[in-house]
Amino acid sequence: HSAAMSSVWVQNVSPQATEAALRDFFGFCGEVERIEFVQSSESGNVEGSAEALVHFSDADGASTAQLLSDSLLVDRPVTITPIEPSSTSASSAKAATPQAEGRKEEAKEKKDKEAQRQQSTDPAAEGSEAGAAAGAAAE
Repeated sequence: HSAAMSSVWVQNVSPQATEAALRDFFGFCGEVERIEFVQSSESGNVEGSAEALVHFSDADGASTAQLLSDSLLVDRPVTITPIEPSSTSASSAKAATPQAEGRKEEAKEKKDKEAQRQQSTDPAAEGSEAGAAAGAAAE
């Protein structure tokens, strides 16, 4: 499981919202690992509102949770934004690149195979030239 983006920041949380209420609210998104409440009196938010960090066991939970943004939690709509884990963001970005490169290579190979298949059915490609070119390419 990946640590990338498995947490969300929940703003405008009602003072009546309990940890249980948050667990219920995010329950269908995935397994909630832990919830941290952050009192936000100094952050210029609505008086008496809180903010919370919700940590899921996987990134799918966090991405599903974003769909709940603007939904009513207890008595007010909450804003949900994903959190990039600062300690792992650089390494997870690097880890994602070889995968993307691999996909590009696969697509290129598929395209090359398609081209070869078309050449082999093309009567003009039956000449000795095509054979010689294929032999040279194989070396």
